Amino acid sequence: MGHTIAIKVIADHLQKGQENQIKELIRPMYDLLIITIDGRIRIINPVVEKLLGFREEELIGRPLEHIFKMEGVDPDVDEPVDSPQRPAPDSDGLITVCLAKNGQEVPILLHSVDSQENGATILLGRRIHRDASLYNGQQIDPLTGVPNRLEFTKKFSKKLEKAKKSGSIVVLMYLDLNNFKSINDQLGHTVGDKVLVIFTRRLRNGIRGRTSEERGDLIARLGGDEFIILLEMDREGYISAVESMVRRILEIMKKRFTIDKNLQIPISVSIGVSVFPDLADDADSLIKQADEAMYWAKAERTKSNFHFFSSEMKIKFMERQQTIESLHSALGKNEFILHYQPQFELKTGKLTGLEALMRWNSPDGQVFPLMFIPLLEETGLIIPVGEWLLYSACAQNKSWQDLGFPPICVAINLSMRQFEQEDLTEIIANVLEKTGLSPEYLDLEISESMAMKNVRKVTEKLIALRKLGVKISIDDFGTGFSSLSYLDEFPINTLKIDKKFVEKITTRHRIPKAIIEMAHAMDATVVAEGIENKEQMQVLTILGCDIGQGYLFSRPKPPQEITKLLTNLNLKR
Repeated sequence: MGHTIAIKVIADHLQKGQENQIKELIRPMYDLLIITIDGRIRIINPVVEKLLGFREEELIGRPLEHIFKMEGVDPDVDEPVDSPQRPAPDSDGLITVCLAKNGQEVPILLHSVDSQENGATILLGRRIHRDASLYNGQQIDPLTGVPNRLEFTKKFSKKLEKAKKSGSIVVLMYLDLNNFKSINDQLGHTVGDKVLVIFTRRLRNGIRGRTSEERGDLIARLGGDEFIILLEMDREGYISAVESMVRRILEIMKKRFTIDKNLQIPISVSIGVSVFPDLADDADSLIKQADEAMYWAKAERTKSNFHFFSSEMKIKFMERQQTIESLHSALGKNEFILHYQPQFELKTGKLTGLEALMRWNSPDGQVFPLMFIPLLEETGLIIPVGEWLLYSACAQNKSWQDLGFPPICVAINLSMRQFEQEDLTEIIANVLEKTGLSPEYLDLEISESMAMKNVRKVTEKLIALRKLGVKISIDDFGTGFSSLSYLDEFPINTLKIDKKFVEKITTRHRIPKAIIEMAHAMDATVVAEGIENKEQMQVLTILGCDIGQGYLFSRPKPPQEITKLLTNLNLKR
C-alpha cells in the first residue's frame, strides 16, 4: 500500500471514528502514525510508544512540537508548525527529526497530508537508520533526506540522456555554505547538522513554484556542506529563469537560522551554475565547471553570490586545470625554490632575520605565488610542499651558521592546512632534528584569521609548538577581528603589521601605533612588512616599531645572494 492510498484510507476511517482500525491498519507498513486535531496529538500507533519511549497518555493532547524538533523552523521560509515537514511536490517524503523521551534524535522519513475538514492532520513515517540509508531503492542522505552522491550520479546520467533525446538543457547548480567549517569548529557538529537540515528545507522552498512540466528537479548532498540542484529546462528563457531561482534561494538564506531560542546563525551561500550542452557534454565536466563557477562566486567576496560558468571562464578553467596538473609534478622535478627577504632592526640597521618565500620555476617560466599557492592549498599539495619548504629553509639556515655567520632566525608561513595537521608538532621536531637547526632560530608565522578560527585548539597547538623552543608570529595583524582577551593567551613572540597599514602610515598611523603599544605591553616584538620608502621607515621608527621588512631594504633574494649579503655585512664571527 503506497502512502498516498494509506493516507486516503486513514482519512476515511477517521471520518467514521474508527480509531482502533486505523492503528492496526498501518502497523506492517509504517513506524509512525500521528494524527493531530488542531495541532494537538489525538492518535498515535503503538510503534510510536516503543520508538520514542513515551506512553500513549503522555502524548495525547500535547502539541506536536512535544516530539518533533521545532528548533530552526522559520515560518517565513520553512515548514509550518502544524505540519513540521511536508514533502515537496516532487518528493517521495522528507526527513524530519523526532525527539525520544530520553533526548535521542530519531530521523524519520515523513509523509503528511493537509488538515481534513475536522481539523485533523495525518502524519505517516518510516524510521531512517543512519547506517542504512537505502529507501525504496534510492540512496538517501540520512541527515537531510535528499539523494546522496551515489544516487545523484545515477539520476544525473539518466537526466543527461533524456535531455540529449529531447533537445532540452540541463542546469546544474553547485552550492556551498560559506564558513560552515567555523560553525562546526566553534559551535559543534550537532549545531552544524541542524544548519544543514534547515538549509536543505530552504533549498526545497527555493525551487518550488515551477510548472508541473518542469518538475523532476533534483536536490542532492554531495557531502559536508556541498549540495547540487539539477534542473531540466526548455532553452527559451532559461537564463532569466535560473537567475530568478538563484536569487530566490539567496534571499531565502538571508534570514538567520534559528537553532534554538538563544542561538541564531547568519548563513550565506555561494552558487556556481553550469549548463549542458552549451559548455559541457558530460557529467564530470558539468560538475567541475559548476564547482569552478562557485569558487569564482566565493572570490567576489560578497556575503552571498552566484556565478554562471562562461566561455571566458572555460578558458581560465582549462588554464587552471593545466596549472594544477603541473603542480602535481613540480615538487618531484625540483621546480620549487626558496628566496629569502631580510629583516632589519629599524634603530640600528642590524640584520635580525630572514623570511623564506617560495617561488615556482615552471617549464613555462616563473609563476607568481598568488597564482599557485592558493591552488596548493586547495588541492592539498601544500602539505608535502610545505614540508619541503620547512626542511629546505631550516637546512639552509643551518648551512649559513656552519659557514661561520652569526645565527639569525628564519621565518616560515604556515598555511591553514599545514597548521591543522594533527602531527604538525612532530613534523617540525623531526625537521629540526634532521637539519640540526636549533629551534630558537625557527619562526613559524600564522595569519590572524587562522589564529581566530578555533581559539581553544589554536592555543593548545601554539603552546605545544612553543614547548619545542620555536618562535611564533601572528602575520597580517590588524586585518582580522581578533579578541584581545584571546590574543593575550597566545604564546606569541612577534606581531607583524600588515603592509596595508604601512602604505598609509605617513598620514594614518593610529592603528599601527596601537598595535605597537599593545605588542610591547605583551613583551612581543613588532615587525612592519612592506616598507618601501624612508618616510614610512621614519614614522615606524618614531612609533617604536622594532623591525622592518620591505623593498626599501631588500627584495627577496636566492640563497647565494643572501650569502653575499651576509658577507658584505661582515657578519662572520
